[in-house]
Amino acid sequence: MGTIREEIHQARPFASVAEEGVVTLVATADRVRSGLAEVVEERGITRLLDRLEARRLVRRVRCPHDRRQVLCRATAEAGRLLAGLDAPMAAAAERAFAPLDAPNSLKMIELLDAIRAERIRT
Repeated sequence: MGTIREEIHQARPFASVAEEGVVTLVATADRVRSGLAEVVEERGITRLLDRLEARRLVRRVRCPHDRRQVLCRATAEAGRLLAGLDAPMAAAAERAFAPLDAPNSLKMIELLDAIRAERIRT
């Protein structure tokens, strides 16, 4: 696709450049997150603790000092699975940034850092 307006089929202009920037950023972040999630989902990993425990990827243990707490620990199997994700996750990140050359990638990172830094101050 082209612009965010084309992608979301918005006929009228955005109210401001800031509004267009936020919508574009959120849509882009969602696209990047989806690409990374595909790598994880292909391996049957889910964030739900019960499913992770059922697959023997985590182990839950009651805290001996405070029975209200449950400690979750990754198993050796989880470690092996996670180690196998390094290369596919790196490849997904490369695909996400493929449209940008190195100088533009660095500029984008700098701009996003500036947005986050300002947000932290307010």
